[in-house]
Amino acid sequence: AIMEEKHVGAKLAEEVSARHRVQHQLRQVASELTTAQQALSATSAELANVTTALRVVGEAAEASSEALAATHGALEAAAAGAEEEQQRAAEQARAAERAEEAARE
Repeated sequence: AIMEEKHVGAKLAEEVSARHRVQHQLRQVASELTTAQQALSATSAELANVTTALRVVGEAAEASSEALAATHGALEAAAAGAEEEQQRAAEQARAAERAEEAARE
């Protein structure tokens, strides 16, 4: 009976030890899950910041594109005006040449 009690006691001690190991492992897993959750929260916050930054960059690019289009339009208008001015100057030069020729004759 004493041997049987020792055997039962050893079995109980093994079971208690196994339960302690499982509890320890569960605490470790819970700790790792908490750490992973914190990392995910931080990553989520970083993604929100990146999304905001991308939106700002997109808006700036759109504004820049509009400014470039306006500049392009202004340059085209200036080029057309310069071309007209050049044609007028050429016409005036031809008229002056004709007047000079007429004056010589």
